[in-house]
Amino acid sequence: MQQAQDASAQVSVASVTAEVEALAAARSRIDEAAPSIVVAITEFVGHPQVSESSFGVPVPHPPVAPSREDVIVPWADWHSDVYFVISGTLYNDGTSSARVYCNGPKFYEGKHPLTGEPLGEPPVCDPANDARILYPGQFALFQLYARRQIWDCLDAMDADPPRRPHFQTKDLFMFRPGSTDEPMTSATIEVEAEPVVRVEPDGEDVKVGDLTVRVKAGCYMHVSLEHFRDYPDSLNYVHATLRNDEEELRNSYMRKLMLRAYRRERDREQSETKPVEEM
Repeated sequence: MQQAQDASAQVSVASVTAEVEALAAARSRIDEAAPSIVVAITEFVGHPQVSESSFGVPVPHPPVAPSREDVIVPWADWHSDVYFVISGTLYNDGTSSARVYCNGPKFYEGKHPLTGEPLGEPPVCDPANDARILYPGQFALFQLYARRQIWDCLDAMDADPPRRPHFQTKDLFMFRPGSTDEPMTSATIEVEAEPVVRVEPDGEDVKVGDLTVRVKAGCYMHVSLEHFRDYPDSLNYVHATLRNDEEELRNSYMRKLMLRAYRRERDREQSETKPVEEM
């Protein structure tokens, strides 16, 4: 009986060891084949801009003078965008070309912020998806407008419980090797801010059209950059990759994103509820 238990334990240990070794080998292969793109945020404007439609604002953004005055926005214009201007660079640090897909950021021609070297836009390699090709050693300039409608900010403030901060955005880069679809890596740029303040109306007979909000010239704003590389966490994922099971791969990717979002939210709640030590 004891011998059978010992044999079963040995088989279990061997199975776990084999899985760990297989996952480590798969991780090494991904590291070797994945694009090596450095995303750097070089500048962001800390005070918000207001536009009826920020999608019509050209890239690069016109020069922004430091604002010292708040902007009062009447009720009729609460469909307007509040947005922050964020600039940065991409750099292909690898030895092979990479395809770049953007969800939010836009490329433009200009000069490198440190060296002054003229930089053009990366050439388009997939017009249907506006994918660009970034060659080894190549830099590219980008800007993004982290935007929310004023209505969205007010809805977040009126939620039960209120969502804090009331301004949250996430923009995304996705990177694929130049000649294959996998492995894919990504980088997200998240912005949190609290630019909108309600203006309490004077008097009792107040009409809807009299309501206003104030967009603060100086407000809380935080920018974070996070890189993500999708490593396998089980042999099922490895098998799905070998079978090219797109549904299972998508499900696995979404589970990981949801887990990361849950952990960030948990960490944020813990930091907010942590008691402040008395001096």
